[in-house]
Amino acid sequence: MVLSAATLQAILDLQERLFIVGDPEVEVEQEEEVSKVTLYVQMPERWFHSNKHLDLVYRTLEDTSTKTSLIVVEISCYEPLDWDEA
Repeated sequence: MVLSAATLQAILDLQERLFIVGDPEVEVEQEEEVSKVTLYVQMPERWFHSNKHLDLVYRTLEDTSTKTSLIVVEISCYEPLDWDEA
């Protein structure tokens, strides 16, 4: 499964604006005529606790759904490892 250009561009835009960290994990399930694509993204803690920013990420990515590909977003808080833990 290849993500659409719109989805890839939305991911890049969110990364550039620092609303998501790293590349999302992608899981694809075929459901009849539609592929359900779940994007697992991580947000920095400062944005993760803001409903406004959570909604922005959900909307931005889920709005790239097409007739054949349903985008579902799962967001978790990005917690960098301390050097002591690495």
